[in-house]
Amino acid sequence: MKFAKSAIRFLPAVLWTAAILYLTTQPMPEKVQLFPHFDKVMHFGAFALLSILTAFAVRGAYPLISIVFVPSTIGAIVEYLQSRLPYRSACLWDFVANFTGTVAVFAVFMLYRKILANSKHRLRD
Repeated sequence: MKFAKSAIRFLPAVLWTAAILYLTTQPMPEKVQLFPHFDKVMHFGAFALLSILTAFAVRGAYPLISIVFVPSTIGAIVEYLQSRLPYRSACLWDFVANFTGTVAVFAVFMLYRKILANSKHRLRD
C-alpha cells in the first residue's frame, strides 16, 4: 500500500515525460509561431513543469538532482533523439531553453525554502 502511494506521486512526472517524448519525436507541423522564438518559450515551460512534477514526486528531496539534473538529462535525450530522426533536427538553443526552465524552478524552490526556513525561525523567537 505504501509503495502504491509513493508510485502515484511519480505518475504526473512520468506522464508528462511521456508526453514530451511523444510530442518531440513526431513530425513537425507547419511552424505557427505567435512571436519570434515562441518554441523556446514552449521548451522552457515544458521543462519547468517537468521540474515541478519531479520535485513533487520526491517531495522536494535532492532538489539539484530532482529539479535540474533529471529533467535536463531528459532534455538532452530529447535533443539526441531528434538528431537521429530524419524529420526532426536537434537544436542547442532548445536544450538551453530546457535547461533554463529547470534552473528557474530550482531558483524559485531554493528561495521558497529559504523564506520558509526564515519564517519558521522567526516563529520560534
